[in-house]
Amino acid sequence: MRPQPFHRYANGDVYTGELLGLARHGAGECKYGGGASVYQGQWEADRHEGQGRLSSRRGEEFDGEWLAGEPHGQVLTTYYLPLAPAMPSRKRFFTCLYPSPSP
Repeated sequence: MRPQPFHRYANGDVYTGELLGLARHGAGECKYGGGASVYQGQWEADRHEGQGRLSSRRGEEFDGEWLAGEPHGQVLTTYYLPLAPAMPSRKRFFTCLYPSPSP
């Protein structure tokens, strides 16, 4: 098994995964903003495409289908929402249907 390509971008993003030329393409993981958010899944032409999960340090997650870099179709969306000022955040689950991106 050969190691996955690794690339650190000038803005601090780090990508590990398959490439087509210099573009992220195939399976891979990108840590954005020093790990503030992470996308794990399929890539095409340097954009999220197919199945994948985007999660943030704040606890939000978008897990499902992606098209042209945007959530598409059925996506499980998870948020951590405060129920009251004195209570800790609780996990809330939503299943959302996202429309196709505009051309």
